[in-house]
Amino acid sequence: MSDRDRKISNSSSHLWPVVRLGLAAEIATLTAELLRREYSEEDILKILGRNVLRLMRDVEGVAGRLQVERQPSEVLIEELDGRP
Repeated sequence: MSDRDRKISNSSSHLWPVVRLGLAAEIATLTAELLRREYSEEDILKILGRNVLRLMRDVEGVAGRLQVERQPSEVLIEELDGRP
């Protein structure tokens, strides 16, 4: 990762808590805010796309590790939620 990309990644991370995956309106709001802050289109694509790809890689890595370390859970979601 270049110094420029590292700076983009670090400077944009504070914006992600306002974004909940699946809410296109919030992605649009985030994009508008980045444009207002004069981020380039290339940088915005890096922030939106590459951060998601990095997250997906990390999740796949953890999932793979957990599959090796333990058996699948047989607990039902209702049990985890405390519902009968």
